[in-house]
Amino acid sequence: MKTPSRSLFAALVLTSVAVADDYPVSVERLPASVKESVEEYLPGAEIVSAVMDEDDDRRELEMRVDYRGLLLRVETRPDGRMREIDLDRGYRGLAALLGREASLESIGAGRLPSDVRAALMDFFPESDIMAAAEGMNDGDKFYRTRLRHHALTLRVDLDEDGRLLDIDTVR
Repeated sequence: MKTPSRSLFAALVLTSVAVADDYPVSVERLPASVKESVEEYLPGAEIVSAVMDEDDDRRELEMRVDYRGLLLRVETRPDGRMREIDLDRGYRGLAALLGREASLESIGAGRLPSDVRAALMDFFPESDIMAAAEGMNDGDKFYRTRLRHHALTLRVDLDEDGRLLDIDTVR
């Protein structure tokens, strides 16, 4: 049996090191601007963990944040500029995704049920609802909203009772 050469082994090690461009950051050592930004967007949230990611010479902090009992993925620049807020509970399967997207019909923000509107305003205070649609997900009615939350535009899906199903940052 032939064994790999040392140069091949060294190349594999160097490649794996070059690919590893993210590293954990202690929550206590996060810049104050990052903590302030998270507090501004998500008042009372707790930063659970943080990772510094460097892609194409750009540094970004990816954090897991506990906000009102949900674990969100939040991304900022090191200077605190908010980049993303995401919740991915995951909808089941591609067929469900296609059916859900095809079922959406615009209803206008003024026609959202009061429970849905109240849940949005409670979770994202000081936000403006820009658009709304209703659709079906596995036989259950859901609402898709587009809202402006500080400097971000978010797409938020909720069920009829106002339970958050998904949050995505719209770019």
